[in-house]
Amino acid sequence: MPMSDADQAELALDRRNKIHALLADLPPEVQGAALADLLAIWLVGFQGPNAADVRATHLAVHLAQVIALVPVNEERLYARRRSN
Repeated sequence: MPMSDADQAELALDRRNKIHALLADLPPEVQGAALADLLAIWLVGFQGPNAADVRATHLAVHLAQVIALVPVNEERLYARRRSN
């Protein structure tokens, strides 16, 4: 049975929190390298005769999501710092 959108969101946040905890105290270069490798692993999952096009499309959509999430996470991070 497919997961609901709410269940997918909850699972994504749970995994995000676990990955964040693993990367939190590492230099940005190490964080970026780990995230780039994970992203490449994700993209490899798109197979088939049009894999390159499908991967490029998914990467573009993913990058747009990342760009949109930067101010959201920036506000969350600075709000946490202000409260400490």
